Amino acid sequence: MQYNIHYDIAALAVIAVVLVHFVSKKSVETIQRKVFCVLLLTAFLSDLLDIVTVLLRPETTAVWEGYLINCGYLILFNSSPAVYYLYLLLNIKNRNEITVAEKFTFWVPFAIVFTMIVMTPLTHLIFIYDKQGYRHGPGFSALYVVAFCYMFMSLLLSVYYRKKMTFGQKASVYCYNGMCLFAIVAQMQYPKLLLLQFVFSISVMLAYLSLENPMNDLDNALGIYNRTGFLKWIHTSINDGREFRLIGVNLIGYQSVRETLGVDSCEMFLRQVVESLLPKIRPMRMFSIAQGQFVLATDNPSLKLDEIIECIQAEYRNPVQFQEIEVGIGAYLYQIDYPQTAQNAEDIMDIIDYSADLALASNDGVIMHASEEILWKKRRENKIEQALQHAIRENGFGVHYQPIYSVKDKCYRSAEALVRLQDEELGFISPEEFIPMAEKNGMILDIGEYVFRSVCSMMASERLWEKGIRYIEVNLSVVQCMQEKLHQRLLDIMKEYGVPSHCINLEITETAAVVSKETLLQNMERLIARDVTFSLDDYGTGYSNISNIIKYPFRIIKLDKSMIWTAMEDERATQVLAHTVAMLKDLGLFIVAEGVENEKQAQILEEMGCDFFQGYYYSKPVPVADFLKKIG
Repeated sequence: MQYNIHYDIAALAVIAVVLVHFVSKKSVETIQRKVFCVLLLTAFLSDLLDIVTVLLRPETTAVWEGYLINCGYLILFNSSPAVYYLYLLLNIKNRNEITVAEKFTFWVPFAIVFTMIVMTPLTHLIFIYDKQGYRHGPGFSALYVVAFCYMFMSLLLSVYYRKKMTFGQKASVYCYNGMCLFAIVAQMQYPKLLLLQFVFSISVMLAYLSLENPMNDLDNALGIYNRTGFLKWIHTSINDGREFRLIGVNLIGYQSVRETLGVDSCEMFLRQVVESLLPKIRPMRMFSIAQGQFVLATDNPSLKLDEIIECIQAEYRNPVQFQEIEVGIGAYLYQIDYPQTAQNAEDIMDIIDYSADLALASNDGVIMHASEEILWKKRRENKIEQALQHAIRENGFGVHYQPIYSVKDKCYRSAEALVRLQDEELGFISPEEFIPMAEKNGMILDIGEYVFRSVCSMMASERLWEKGIRYIEVNLSVVQCMQEKLHQRLLDIMKEYGVPSHCINLEITETAAVVSKETLLQNMERLIARDVTFSLDDYGTGYSNISNIIKYPFRIIKLDKSMIWTAMEDERATQVLAHTVAMLKDLGLFIVAEGVENEKQAQILEEMGCDFFQGYYYSKPVPVADFLKKIG
């Protein structure tokens, strides 16, 4: 039989190109990569032997040589589907997660076909080779059956574990099986064509491009491994049972540098940072986790990390020279030891991701932080988030009220509603801790509505306006202020409970005013038209801006307690406070002084002209029952 080897030659060229690229590009060493390397070598050698078997001449080749070469080719070629199945399995599951049944389905078909091929010189079951040449034996079709078996199992894997697979993995499986099915059918119809090797080489190339391409693990701009490469490295290290240590490096002030330099120059700056660090950290690997966030890794227990940390600290004690300018930037450092301070990959990524938030809030230059502390904070954050979700589902929040004293009437005329969260495991959780988290994950809308409903329900049931309480102050978050239909939602709730609109005063921080802008202004105007009033909260902090008082129709200004306390200890601060109060009074605004803690403070503030006092001297925030006693 005269075979056409043109497709085999093309296949050999394709696999050779992929193999050279695979070997020449650096990549994170993983079990998947090792198996893929076996797959490439198997494809290359089987294709080479396929060509050799066609070129064999029975008249010049000994029978035993013909059997040896053909058996070698068939073993290599028929092991390719098994190796591909194993490669796919390892991409879906960790090595230690593979079940006995999955191991059985991998080994048994291969063992059967291997035995049949090896025994062929005696049984002539798969093929016959003699002086008449090469011929298929009666059991040759069993090889196709085994190939179909592995194809079917890989399809089952892709369906059963579809939620764990990426789009690239699923696409690779479908292309591989579709193309191989076509090639097997074509090969059975046209035995002389030798199409299988070519189609398989194309399938392997597609798998390489979509799944195993080393470029997927690299940050091309910086020339180091990226987050994907890092995840592969730690998973492989953990699965291999290796202990390792990590140093996290987060650049402090990176966002400011990016805004100053621009995107292109900032990329060059990061490249300079990487190039300056690489000689100092060898032989550690360097990974780029995110913009301005790096991780250094080593599994060498004798490496002295303290010396490397000192080198990094020294690098950022002074401004960094970039082109013709000096860039002021610091580094937030932390260390992770596996398995001592982090027991799994999830712990490691929690520390790394949470450290980025801590670095953003840090202005202390170069620091060294323990990963245990970071992990504790991250775990606490997760628990608080769970507590928030539970409280939202079960209406588990509490609302306390802090009475506000009227200087003119010498009694309580209003109060501020303050949300409280008590968890069975965590105990009391401060609003300063859970409110920012709720704003970040969107739960603040549910919390805000819960508080507003609670206030309206309490006011309606107790008819507070008949007890001398003119209004209750309710805080609006930044996220609430950004809702275009906020005004309608609040009016609907007030109507539902029968609460007069003038009995509600909404507190807004200057941050909310800056972020919400026109949306806030429109909501304010529509609510004010229905007699709702507004307070500007925390006036006197670092965000204070007189333009917000002019732009927005506030009725009440609440002086932040930090401004009050500073004025009680510093003469110049006292003058600033007195002039601030005078200015606000000239604008026709009412003034609430927060943080009043003793009689002397109250006397000074009354002389300045403040209208209302709020603070522990009068009352701390208390539950509804205690609040009603105070005003009763």
